[in-house]
Amino acid sequence: REAAREALLPPQALVAALPRIDASEVEAERFGHGQPIAREAFGAGAELALFGPGGRFLGVGVGQPDGSVAPLRLVAREDPGYP
Repeated sequence: REAAREALLPPQALVAALPRIDASEVEAERFGHGQPIAREAFGAGAELALFGPGGRFLGVGVGQPDGSVAPLRLVAREDPGYP
């Protein structure tokens, strides 16, 4: 099992071709709760990889007509208290 786990790529490898947004702590919190964040550098419909502080992969967002980025797919947070 351990050898199989070591061979797995991290989830962010799947979004390497998408434009990257490095979100602030506040933006990361909003995005993680399903709320859009304000980013006007990308067009409507553009898919983007979002990363939080420390380079933690948050998920994929999609550009909205108003210039914001809404969550499309989120990555579950690791909870050290969860088995």
